[in-house]
Amino acid sequence: MLSIAQMKRSKSHLKAKAAAKQVEKVLENFHRLHPVHYQILNILEREVPLTLMRTSYALYDDVVPRLFEKINIGDTQRCRNIIRGVDVDCIPDPDVQEEKDEDEEDNQDLPILGLKNHTLAHTKYLRLSDLEGTIHLIANTQHCQDQPMCTCYKGELLVPPIFPAVTHISLNHFVVTGVLMWLTAEAEYQQWDSDHRIDEIFICLAKHTSDHLNTICLHWPEEWDYEYWNRSLEVDSVNDHDEFWSIKTGLNSCLQHIKTALPNKLVIIHLDIRELVSFDILDNMVTLDLTLVLDSPAKWANLRVIRTLWEHFHIITARHEVDHLPFKYSLPLSRGRRSSVEDFGRNVKPAFRARFERFRKHIVFADHQCECYREDSD
Repeated sequence: MLSIAQMKRSKSHLKAKAAAKQVEKVLENFHRLHPVHYQILNILEREVPLTLMRTSYALYDDVVPRLFEKINIGDTQRCRNIIRGVDVDCIPDPDVQEEKDEDEEDNQDLPILGLKNHTLAHTKYLRLSDLEGTIHLIANTQHCQDQPMCTCYKGELLVPPIFPAVTHISLNHFVVTGVLMWLTAEAEYQQWDSDHRIDEIFICLAKHTSDHLNTICLHWPEEWDYEYWNRSLEVDSVNDHDEFWSIKTGLNSCLQHIKTALPNKLVIIHLDIRELVSFDILDNMVTLDLTLVLDSPAKWANLRVIRTLWEHFHIITARHEVDHLPFKYSLPLSRGRRSSVEDFGRNVKPAFRARFERFRKHIVFADHQCECYREDSD
């Protein structure tokens, strides 16, 4: 009779033999699918890209540039996931042995040192869509100097730059609202505000990008006005402030911060055309592109659109030497709208013809959609 050990070996041998036959069958069936392998890989890349990229070096090199080309920072947890594994400026004290937190222990599981930096080096488009996630990113780039008693993150800082190949950065209206709130708030309010780091966003972006960055998009919040500012800060209205005071102050302060931290960049402001009247254009600012959004194109006849731009242009040229202002109005490409410029010009009074010719040079009809309005980054 067979011993118990021999019986176990016999069963193991049979199982291994059956498994080998199953593998041969799978490989044979997969080989038959050779004509559609590329379709299978396309489906896997779309459905489980992180799993697929681990199967071979060739697929890794093929998937990673497309997977990380667009990144949305998102909320705090999403931001943590994105920057997890990025190189940090850590100089340990040999006399102090600190306990590792969960994030530090998780980082030990990363397979290759510097791998996360390599993947983020493929990012070309960066989107900031959540205020808390944006502040978390800021807090991990430099320590807070203004609030000695605050509870900001005080750990290791990320080694710059994280996004060396980024060319386009977009701030959605939630993040822009936070920036405007801080830049227009009074010192007493700022002292207690939980979002006090948001004004460092452009310094953060300057530190963690490179000369490849050329465009910054700001999605202007429609609800931002003087009444909203007063209501949010719970302060009384001031009679000598005009109704567009908060818009002008917020916009000008924001552009000044961009100019200081990120000079020579194109700033695109996506705004509803109804808000255009409140926008002033200051001299010696950034190169500005006012990309106008029509809330309801059916209600905005072509001549009405051109008339709105002309009225705005007429106002700012009364205050500034507009020929020296690097700005433009961007409108969706439309043959009818382009011809409306010519029709409108025929009715301009002779005294304003020269000004109208300068006005025409500031109108651009875009034949492509901004990166912001394409498929959201994952």
